[in-house]
This record gives sequence, C-alpha cells and structure tokens, in this order.
Amino acid sequence: MTCRPIVARTDREALARYEALLRADNAVLLGIYQRDSHCLVGKISFFDYNQRNRCGEIGYFLLPDYRGQGLAKKAMRLAHTAIFSHIGAHKITAQTAAFNVASIGLLLSLGYRQDGILREHHELLGTLYDDHLYSLLRREYEEQVIL
Repeated sequence: MTCRPIVARTDREALARYEALLRADNAVLLGIYQRDSHCLVGKISFFDYNQRNRCGEIGYFLLPDYRGQGLAKKAMRLAHTAIFSHIGAHKITAQTAAFNVASIGLLLSLGYRQDGILREHHELLGTLYDDHLYSLLRREYEEQVIL
C-alpha cells in the first residue's frame, strides 16, 4: 500500500531502481532479515534527504508473515540511530494512509507526532482515503534513548 504513483516494472527495471537508490546521495536502503534463516523479510528506505534542513522521509515494509512480532519496531529503532547519529538528520518524516492502523500504531509507539493530514490523498480499491503525516525530531529521539 502506497500513496506514491504505482509504476509497473519488470524485475530488471525494479532491480535497476534499487541499485540506483543504493548509489543515491540522498537515500539509504536497509534490509530487514530474519535472524535464523538470514532471509530478507522487509525493508526500510530513507529517501529525499535534504541536507539544508537535514530532513528526509522514511518508508518501511514487512512481509505479512513477519508482521506483529516486533521486527519493524526493532528495525526502525536501529534505522533511527543510523539516521540521527551517522547521517546527522534533524527530522524524519513518515506518511501513511488513515486506514493503516498498524503503521500508525508503529509510528506513535516510536514517538512520532502527527503533523497533518492530506485529505483524500490515498486511493485503494476505488476509494480515496486521507493520508496522515508524521515526524520525529532528533531531540525527541534523544529523549527516548536517555529514558
């Protein structure tokens, strides 16, 4: 589920797109792996990083069989450390559909705050839903780490 334009891609085109992301100066792509099998079960993307305001957007995906186990939360915490400590970001933004209760819950549990709503912005099965915008500031992240 995404609010981004959906583009049909061949496997070769998708691979080329991810390879370009890995080389991009303003994006980071992280894999989420199952500990026992070392299988890739999800991903976290940090993209559209603006060096002037030190802000970028985070996106995440976890295969359905691995949801509800705390993997996304653990991976997001590690991603936050990398983004705030190593990249030097000031703010991470996230966007999710109003109907995506699990994603909203994840963001709130990680300390994100709602910044706004994009009304009727997300189409799913012919219906337009609102999208919620969230952000986490460096100081809010640091307060969590201290606790």
